[in-house]
Amino acid sequence: PQLSGNSLSDDLRTLWDLMVSDGMCEPVQDKDIREHYNRVRCPFPDHEDKNPSAICGKYRFKCFKCCPDGINWYMLIAVTYGIIDPDDIKKNPSDRQKLEIKKVIRKLMGKSQDT
Repeated sequence: PQLSGNSLSDDLRTLWDLMVSDGMCEPVQDKDIREHYNRVRCPFPDHEDKNPSAICGKYRFKCFKCCPDGINWYMLIAVTYGIIDPDDIKKNPSDRQKLEIKKVIRKLMGKSQDT
């Protein structure tokens, strides 16, 4: 999958596919679920249920157990990659956490840490 432009926020599903390729998220094998409902398995570390209990839409990720209000792609990266604890998804990331999130974004986009 390719990201269009420099913004991941335009397509959360593309980001999700990159995170699957990176081994951080599990793909849903059922094509009907994946394509028609955007259902995915929640990647949060404390979520042990492997059924597709989350929705990955164009702009927001929503797990009905972990974050029923939904979160943006930025926080999805932060929690999935262990930068922010799932209990802290309503807090603003610190400057150090923002830097770590940006490192992951560069990695997913195939850019070196120096760019």
